Formats: sequence, structure tokens, C-alpha cells
Amino acid sequence: MRYFFVIFLCLTVSACGWQLRGVNQPMALDSVSLMGGESRSRLDIQDVLRSQGLLVINDAPVLIRLTNESWQRRTISVDRQGRASGIELRYQLYWQLTDRDKKPLTSRRQVQVSRSYQVDPANAVAASDEDQLTREIMRREAANVLARQLRAETEDMAFPEPATSSERVAQ
Repeated sequence: MRYFFVIFLCLTVSACGWQLRGVNQPMALDSVSLMGGESRSRLDIQDVLRSQGLLVINDAPVLIRLTNESWQRRTISVDRQGRASGIELRYQLYWQLTDRDKKPLTSRRQVQVSRSYQVDPANAVAASDEDQLTREIMRREAANVLARQLRAETEDMAFPEPATSSERVAQ
């Protein structure tokens, strides 16, 4: 009886479309090119898109244009000597899907990630390491957010198939 209940529960949950966060659904796109943005961010986005089955190549018919990438850092708390003991980092970038002729295929979208962390004002090296590690985590999270936004934006769109090698030669 318990076995049938577990199977019934699993079937019900999967039938309603629920899935674990991070479980990959196929993208509507087959391939894409990345343009703009910082190289570290571009690499993180490329890794995430590839992990979700999307081919990231230079001559894809569809481009993701990354623009206005920025970091903001502010002090959110200080110690008794007035030194920063709490930091907030904000990272944002904008992206838009375009064709090879720069014609927009989607509206311009924003990805924004923020994190707060505590630092030891007396240990500058550890504070610098914490800042660098937090930035890496935030870039990776932003890449995942962009991939989810891309999937949502493109799920009902039709895209041209990438040209094969023989078609490229004929053109």
C-alpha cells in the first residue's frame, strides 16, 4: 500500500509540471552566440548555457547581447573605529536576444543579483578574498538567472536552424 502511495504521489507531482530547481528543460534554441560583457561573465554564461544543452558558437543565427554590466559596492555596517564590517555587493547586467543583423527578437531584460557579507576590518587579505569569492558566486548566479529568463522568453518562439558546413560554403 505504501509503495503505491509513493508512486501515486510521484506521478501526481510530475504530472502537474513541478520539478526540482536546476533540473534542465530543453531550450527552444539549438545554438547561440554571446556578444559583449566582461570576459569572466561571458565564460560563466557560456558554461551555464552549455550545461543546459545549448550550443554556444561564434556564427549562430541568434545572439545574446550583454550590455551595461556593472558592480556596486557599499558599506552596510561599521565597527567602533568606523571601519567597514559589513559589505553589500550588487551586480547587474542587461541582455537582449537579436538576430545576426542586430534586429531584436526579445525585449531587453535585466539580471540583478545582490549579496551581503561580513568582513573582519583588521584582516584586509581575508576581506579581499571574501569579496573576490562573492563576486564569482554572484556571476555564476546571474548566469543561471539569465538562462532561466532565456528559457522563459524563448519557449514559444521559432528560430532558424543553424547553417550546416555545406550551406555556409554555398552562401
